[in-house]
Amino acid sequence: MSIINDASSTPLSLRPVVKLGPLEVHNENSKKTTTAYSSSPESVSVVLSPEGKVKSDNEKSTHPDIDAAKLPKSIKNYLKAIRDLQEKIDKKIQELESVARDQSLSENIRNLKSQNIQIQISVFSNTLSSVITNMLQEESALKLDGADRTLAASLMAPK
Repeated sequence: MSIINDASSTPLSLRPVVKLGPLEVHNENSKKTTTAYSSSPESVSVVLSPEGKVKSDNEKSTHPDIDAAKLPKSIKNYLKAIRDLQEKIDKKIQELESVARDQSLSENIRNLKSQNIQIQISVFSNTLSSVITNMLQEESALKLDGADRTLAASLMAPK
């Protein structure tokens, strides 16, 4: 089937793409071979309008507010990476707190797990700092105005 969207069609219309091919059937009893034609679809193609592509991308995105912002794509990508890193750091902090409260672990195991999680938090934090620095450099290289820089800064906050 094809999903077609052009000026002459409805916003989304379905049109099957069917290819016929020979199919030989051999009958053991009569020793005859019969040729038939198969009408099963061999492929499916989908074509979306530009509006449909934007809507599809926004529905898949975990950061629709960033996608909707009127900022360059590179800045949006930095903002998404920043949010993802912040989320990972938050999860690791929760994990660290959980390990600290877990009385079923021996003190030695609890300390080892805590140290491991703290190292992971440190790595994520260092990466976050680098990504923010790179984004600020990109903002300068793109000569973003104050309003765009303020918008980008506001979108850095976790949602």
